[in-house]
Amino acid sequence: YIYGILHRRPRERYVLTNAFITSSSSHLQIIAQALNTQGMFEYTVLDDGTLSIFDFISEQVEHLEIPEKIDGKVVTAISSHAFSDNQTIKTLRIPDSVKTIEYSFPNCNNLESAYLGDGVESVYAFDCCKKLKNVYLGKSVSDLEHSFHNCHELSAFEIAPDNDYFCVIDGVLFSKDKRKLVLCPCGKKGIYTIPYGTKVIGEDAFENSDLEEIIIPNTVEILEYGAFEYTWGMKKLTIPSSVVEIGYEAISAGIKEIVIEQGSYAQQYFEELDDDRYHLTVVSKLPADEVAAPIPANNSDKLFCRRCGTQLPIDSDFCFKCGTKVENSIV
Repeated sequence: YIYGILHRRPRERYVLTNAFITSSSSHLQIIAQALNTQGMFEYTVLDDGTLSIFDFISEQVEHLEIPEKIDGKVVTAISSHAFSDNQTIKTLRIPDSVKTIEYSFPNCNNLESAYLGDGVESVYAFDCCKKLKNVYLGKSVSDLEHSFHNCHELSAFEIAPDNDYFCVIDGVLFSKDKRKLVLCPCGKKGIYTIPYGTKVIGEDAFENSDLEEIIIPNTVEILEYGAFEYTWGMKKLTIPSSVVEIGYEAISAGIKEIVIEQGSYAQQYFEELDDDRYHLTVVSKLPADEVAAPIPANNSDKLFCRRCGTQLPIDSDFCFKCGTKVENSIV
């Protein structure tokens, strides 16, 4: 039995927003909201009187700027699949009024650039955007749940410098205190040494990464769920003995070589896993240069990064180019 009465005005559609079966009667209760159309957008009115864009109904727009208001009401959200599979949009600008971006832009294969305004707080979007190269995150972004995965042209993030939650080091997204690596863009290539001082590799941080090799420094303690999942093309991953926690499916079995230290937690983890798909190399101790050790400069008024050679400001704690920690680097 379906309970409820749907009132419909002329030229108005409805969208199902919530449905559940009550435990006592097994009756299905449906709550529906009016779906309105204005220009290129279909939208629903939220409880607070603001709007969520529900669908985009134009196939001609290449450069899209989401409006702050539609029909006099403020746009604060973009609903799931509102722009799914759009093949025409190349550049996207989301205004400061928007706070939430749900699973809104999957498979937008011609999207090259996305600017997220300073009001955006939560993002769960931009999966499998094949040409996406440029992403700017505003100052309020605090939640990036499963965003920007399978975007293999994206090699670096940009972020507002006054964002209180995240920062970017060498294009990679970190927590503001630099202790957690949150997300590495899929399109980053070559060999990547995680910055010294990092404590945690976040959930899905390197999922589908194009990197050939990743070196984890001996400050990292935790590899969260899916941290290196689906990294089928990776040739080498080095895990130091400092790692004492490895989450479920944190490491892909497709990695060609995983280097671990004898007697380490990682060795114990793989022994208990007992999966012969993993290609392990066990060493007694990792070389010093495998843990991103800092280096002194040879000039009293200049500071250089030992790993990449970049000249740094004299009071630097980290190399802004590769993220290596700087300690007593002036001689």
